[in-house]
Amino acid sequence: MPGLLPCAAIKIRRSRSTNMRAETLFLKITPITPVHIGTGEVYEPASFYIDERVGELVHFDQGIFINMLSQKDLAELSRICKKGTPASIIELMRFVDRRAKGMLLDGDRVPVSSAFTEHYNKTINMNLRDNRKVKNELAKFEIWRTSFDPHTWELYMPGSAIKGAIRTAVLNFKGHGVTERFKESNASKRLQQKILQFSWNNTSTDPFRLIRVSDFISIPQMSKRFIYYAINRKKGNRRSARSLHQIFETIDVGTEFFGKISIEAQNSCVKSPLNAKTVINALEYFYGGENKRENKELDALGIKGVHLGQGIPIRIGRHSGAECVTVEGHRHIMIKGPGKLKHYKDHATTLWLASPSRIPKVNDALRPFGWCVIETISEAEWKDALGCWLEHRDNLAQLNHENACGQTQDSLVNGRIGREARETTAVECATEISPEEARKQRLQEFERSLPASSKFPGEASKIIDNIETIDDPILKQRAIQLVKARFKNQIKKGRKKGKKWALYLTDSEG
Repeated sequence: MPGLLPCAAIKIRRSRSTNMRAETLFLKITPITPVHIGTGEVYEPASFYIDERVGELVHFDQGIFINMLSQKDLAELSRICKKGTPASIIELMRFVDRRAKGMLLDGDRVPVSSAFTEHYNKTINMNLRDNRKVKNELAKFEIWRTSFDPHTWELYMPGSAIKGAIRTAVLNFKGHGVTERFKESNASKRLQQKILQFSWNNTSTDPFRLIRVSDFISIPQMSKRFIYYAINRKKGNRRSARSLHQIFETIDVGTEFFGKISIEAQNSCVKSPLNAKTVINALEYFYGGENKRENKELDALGIKGVHLGQGIPIRIGRHSGAECVTVEGHRHIMIKGPGKLKHYKDHATTLWLASPSRIPKVNDALRPFGWCVIETISEAEWKDALGCWLEHRDNLAQLNHENACGQTQDSLVNGRIGREARETTAVECATEISPEEARKQRLQEFERSLPASSKFPGEASKIIDNIETIDDPILKQRAIQLVKARFKNQIKKGRKKGKKWALYLTDSEG
């Protein structure tokens, strides 16, 4: 892949596919520190064990595991599950650890540190008599998953996360002249209205409605993950601010993600439209400045700073730092004190850092979360990446369908068969997802997201934004057909009035 082009030399593709002048940037995003983009999901205690030989968490198919248990083991599993106590969860983890390792059961693998392996062994071997301690230890051992595609199990970066980071940068870049201070409960919304010159009562005037950010996908089987602890450090103090830690599956350094950003340059409803140059300048200005500020704070803690290199900086995901998700000069950051006490400052007083250990003895291995660099690529390179991902997804679906009906138990446990074991096997044919079934499921999810007929005109632009992020042409066509059928009368009226969203829907194929 080529390196970053200077801002003035960036080649922007202009498209008139929707009768509107648009700029399209084809981009590659690469994390340079660990990134965690939350999904709300955790690794369930009965779905993994730690392979200590290679230092990996093995996340396996629970259906396959249960099918391979003997009658005696099933009876023991049932007995444990019926207890329904915190201690029984530890018993369940012990049971899974013994049986799954004995079966050589394989699955999706995530590298872990030796300190994490030690923590895992200490947890499953703890004394179960102290119920309170058991509860506390279980709460500390939740492993939060990062964003992944449920059809391929590959990592991806949601377009919404990237768009949110861009919005914060633009607000800071364009907000210098805003001296008015807002203190009401809706201060954030009022500040955004002031800077971007739009109204929340009419979101069609929001300049970010004209920016469409696709999900950024990784090359199949090339994405890298790692389990890190998130620990808290007080700024200016090398000791831990709080003993509490969190455990995150993260996108590891060096994984490449490919996607595109389309920016509609002209719209009569938007007073302050954006363009590609403004977006890039905003990212460089805001995140470049925040990187320099944070590096000084890290240096004071004896922690190596983050070198951005030549890429366009951006910060994405959980624990990106309060300063990186707020507007300078308008910050109102809550600081928790002893007990329930709290107060507010214009800066954060602590840093969340990624650590391979929950109690690090030195600071050398600590890294901040979320830093990435953006590079421009050609449209052909983006299409190659997308084509590779789509082919991988469809191949997996076909293999799942074929293997689910005919694969024997022996082939499932014949040594370490790698990630393919999870991707190419299942318990029942009915649970397997073909490409067509995947489209049906995604279309159903899209349909559930549609508003009531009475709210459609106000939500039309948002719906079009969602449609534009769909890269599968067949699914995109079906989504358009669904919208046209459900809101037929409103689209007809909107076309008579010359509404652009109505023209888009009626002029689109399907």
